[in-house]
Amino acid sequence: MAQIDRRGERWKTFCSDRDVHHALCSPADAERYATYLLEEYSISRVTASDYWAGIERFYRWMFNHTEFPHRYNPFVMAAIHDPVCEQLWRIAVEPN
Repeated sequence: MAQIDRRGERWKTFCSDRDVHHALCSPADAERYATYLLEEYSISRVTASDYWAGIERFYRWMFNHTEFPHRYNPFVMAAIHDPVCEQLWRIAVEPN
């Protein structure tokens, strides 16, 4: 639970600093977050990709709950269009 909280707080701070609501980001915000993470962490499984994938799972969770108005996952869209996000996505979804 502490890891989830840490990832969520980092994401909320990132969004707050950019005047973006943490639950309403765009694919461009997801791309900027990937770049931001890579400034501090390596791209390996236990660092940047973990933080990035944790927020992607949050959007996937919202997408599957009718009380939230999401019709797309901005992190998946970013992974389709941005090579850095694609690399983080591939690391995150590969089996251990």
